[in-house]
Amino acid sequence: MKTITKYFSSKKVKKIVELYKEFNTDILPKIISYSLTTPHPYIEFEWVNGQPIKKNNLKEAFIELGKFHKSNFIKNSAVGFSTLCHGDFHEQNIIESEHGITLIDVTYLQIGNNYSDLDYVDFFDWFPVSTHPWMIKDENYLTSYLKGIELNASEKDIQRVKTFITNKALHTCIKNGMKNNIDVALEKKLLSHLQHLTIDV
Repeated sequence: MKTITKYFSSKKVKKIVELYKEFNTDILPKIISYSLTTPHPYIEFEWVNGQPIKKNNLKEAFIELGKFHKSNFIKNSAVGFSTLCHGDFHEQNIIESEHGITLIDVTYLQIGNNYSDLDYVDFFDWFPVSTHPWMIKDENYLTSYLKGIELNASEKDIQRVKTFITNKALHTCIKNGMKNNIDVALEKKLLSHLQHLTIDV
């Protein structure tokens, strides 16, 4: 069996392994072995033999993400619900194989708001591909995701959720950018614009 080994801190290894034991992780790579021993704590994962997802199959990936979140439901929040989140849901981490869709790279696996896994969706077509290639241009992906969690939503509710996700994502980008001395002028401008948007909700 082909495997891939990822090195983390002991704390990170312990957290990831505990989450795997507690939750449904069928959509994630299987853990083969792990070690908490320093100086090189690691997790050995099963190798996923496939390719990054094609854009025309992304809707299916969002449906699968919704199913993953629903299967790991913890409790309702003011918006959405808390669940196990992949934490880095972008095209290069979504692999298609003969066994279906797998979400690789579980470095940021965590408990969080379900909508936080949609942070990379550019709902308002604001991010240039040249500077933000990791952003996913929206093709009604929220509707696909809601199908996965089996939630019917009105157009008004969908617009509210898109605004909620974008607001949260921009705040996170600005916070992390400032901490790492990265230019966040665009994100600040977009956040200001978002706060002044008048959406018919």
